[in-house]
Amino acid sequence: MCQKQFILAIILISSVCAFEGISTELILQEDNTLVFPIQQKTQDGKICQYYVTPDIDFCSNLITETYEQAIQCGSTENNYNSFADGYNYSGDFVIGEKIINLQFTIPIKQSIFYGKTELCFGYKFGGQNNAFTFLDHIVPKQQIFMTLPQAGSNQRKGIIDIGDADLSKTKNNAYPFFLKSSEQKGYYTAYSSQNVQYGQFSLSSPSEVFINIHSPFFEFQVEQVQDLIKAFAAQGIKYDYQPYKYHFISVSSIEKLKNLQFTLMTDESKPFTITVQPSQYTQKLSEGIYQVLIQVPMSKGIMTLSNRILQTYYLGVDYPTQQFLIAEKNTQQQQQQF
Repeated sequence: MCQKQFILAIILISSVCAFEGISTELILQEDNTLVFPIQQKTQDGKICQYYVTPDIDFCSNLITETYEQAIQCGSTENNYNSFADGYNYSGDFVIGEKIINLQFTIPIKQSIFYGKTELCFGYKFGGQNNAFTFLDHIVPKQQIFMTLPQAGSNQRKGIIDIGDADLSKTKNNAYPFFLKSSEQKGYYTAYSSQNVQYGQFSLSSPSEVFINIHSPFFEFQVEQVQDLIKAFAAQGIKYDYQPYKYHFISVSSIEKLKNLQFTLMTDESKPFTITVQPSQYTQKLSEGIYQVLIQVPMSKGIMTLSNRILQTYYLGVDYPTQQFLIAEKNTQQQQQQF
């Protein structure tokens, strides 16, 4: 019996340690945009450092710099890219501990992408430079996963895993669940059971869910915001609601606030509940004023979760199926920074 248990333990350890992707730091900038470092090393030993945004929306591989800078850093010019409005360049980049030959576009000033420096992990569009195309045969899967430190840790560095899930980061080393996608084409989406709970209060909810990894704000429909305000009033919470100022909401204290719970559906039509604590959906503005990080979107019939969920969940996207993946982080990972 002991021998069997020992063998089982070896198998479990091996499965957890079998991560074959690329892992590097994920930095939460002051404007709440996520970036990670990549480098070019030229023949004369010069290092060109870039901080690129992982983009999962309408995107392309981009580096906003001059043509001269690209050449000096070791890249070579290719053809003109009409999708991104700029010339394509290619070069060897160091990501984590691996060298990948990437093609990217330097957008011209008239391009809608001008000013961006990003690697694209979003949907495939014609003419787009997608990072997954250049990672083929280097990493086992066309996936990325992201985590951030827990709220209140004062750390701004998480981790991005490219090409595979690192099961050492998930609770009970469980593989992340595939979330059922909505019918929206061109973007990663999830499908809600239309059940959002604020403590014991139910909030009306649309079925289509987006996740904005570059914003701390959740987006609720007006009806959801009104339901939340009614719940605050029922609890006796002192609040300030300004519907004509972008539906700004603040409270005097977060002590009485309850968790928000969003129930999404997995690919197997099973519920997966995301719990967001008051410290995650609020931000202290000054003594006695805490902003509730909820906005109303321009579009009807959608709800958006923010990058605050990365503090307690291991979130990924799968390019072939164009779905989100998610798992609860283990306790150590919720407190760990890169």
